Amino acid sequence: MFDSSATNSSDAELRPAGERGRPVARVHIADRDQETGAGERPQARQAAAALAKGPQDTRSFGLRASLLAKAQDDAGLAALYDEAKASAADNQDPAQRLLLGQMAEYLEQFDEALSWYDTVPGGPEREQARIRGARVLHEL
Repeated sequence: MFDSSATNSSDAELRPAGERGRPVARVHIADRDQETGAGERPQARQAAAALAKGPQDTRSFGLRASLLAKAQDDAGLAALYDEAKASAADNQDPAQRLLLGQMAEYLEQFDEALSWYDTVPGGPEREQARIRGARVLHEL
């Protein structure tokens, strides 16, 4: 599950999923208004680049997105968004679709964000997608 409502939006942690017993990544994509120290930006970019090596899944895409947002690297986040979109073509994973909506929202591609939020098929991610979709509609 990806939760962007926390106050410290650059945090990423693994928490137990409960029913399924597998860990779930909780990634918080930073708000544009949040200040990031200039010294943290290169480190966040380097960490995102390191995570880009190897196989990618929803968790790695989410962690990379969080780091790129923290680094205020919109070009890097846009490239990651394109990469994640390509991998989601036939994937109905609700967490990945929610993440794609959050990435599009951060990049101020509000129509695409709404489209992604509308395709979240169910589960707790669906509820979050509906809430975020309402926020996006307000931005339009």
